[in-house]
Amino acid sequence: MKSKSGNNKTANHHWWPRGLSAKWRGVDGGVGVFRHTGDVQRLASNNLGSITNAYQISATKDSFFKAEIESQFDAADSAVPAVVAEIYALMAGSKNKSIEGDGFLTPLINFKHETDLLCVLSSLIVRSPMTRDFFARSFDAVFMFDDNPPQKTGLRDPIIAANQDGMLQAIERRLVSSSKVTVLIAPPNSEFCYGDGFFSTFRSREGKDLNPKAIIPLLPELAVLVSCPSSYLREPKLSTYRMSLDEVHLVNKITSIYASKQLFFRNLEPIPHEEFSIGEFGRLESENTEWITQLIVLQASLSIDGINSINSVRDR
Repeated sequence: MKSKSGNNKTANHHWWPRGLSAKWRGVDGGVGVFRHTGDVQRLASNNLGSITNAYQISATKDSFFKAEIESQFDAADSAVPAVVAEIYALMAGSKNKSIEGDGFLTPLINFKHETDLLCVLSSLIVRSPMTRDFFARSFDAVFMFDDNPPQKTGLRDPIIAANQDGMLQAIERRLVSSSKVTVLIAPPNSEFCYGDGFFSTFRSREGKDLNPKAIIPLLPELAVLVSCPSSYLREPKLSTYRMSLDEVHLVNKITSIYASKQLFFRNLEPIPHEEFSIGEFGRLESENTEWITQLIVLQASLSIDGINSINSVRDR
């Protein structure tokens, strides 16, 4: 958390890093925006994924001491180019022996920007509007019957930002120490969609969720499954998994459930779950779905010189 005195000017803060949103530009140079109302637009990537004056922490509106967490998100954003470049290099060489066909989980060894990748993933989870909404609802419920609630005093946003600050540090530590990460690669002629929410069970400010997991659509061509299982082989930390077309559609539908009002796509318009039309952040009825659980079992049991098939889990 960065501290400073003086006034902190109102500004737009990007919860979707511009270095990532730019990678979602389609053939027309724009990014597709599918809204919960059914409207679809093509917009410039720089105009997407921002919020006004959301990361400021201060005791009072005119407090001499002011702090903000934007600098921590800036650190993650600065890591995006290197992470994306290495991932694209990985995909360019995906025909080598390190990556098998559909349904196989294989070790990803010597990924140079592993720590940067974990930093980016933590940042995307914490500053997602979905996470911010969770904290907002929690605090609105606490102060529901208060005569002078944070909504009136101007402290609501700083309280939310303070919680995001603590959560960011906690998740980063947990991902570095005890996570498993799988790069989910989409097949040709398919795309993931991103949203103002995505599948995640990381919700504790202290990072103490039980076996948390998330599927983060990082690029149109790939998403990332990150989990913190209770029991697992320590190495390899990273792996790759080639998806089928049906699995990409499944991830997109799940993303649309956790999103509220916006889904983003490059060229291929997604088919969202019907719940997306409600315009609220949702959740799966059971967040331990069979397919996600199968992949996490593969993650946990993958050895550094092994290859796991999702069919081997299905046949058990």
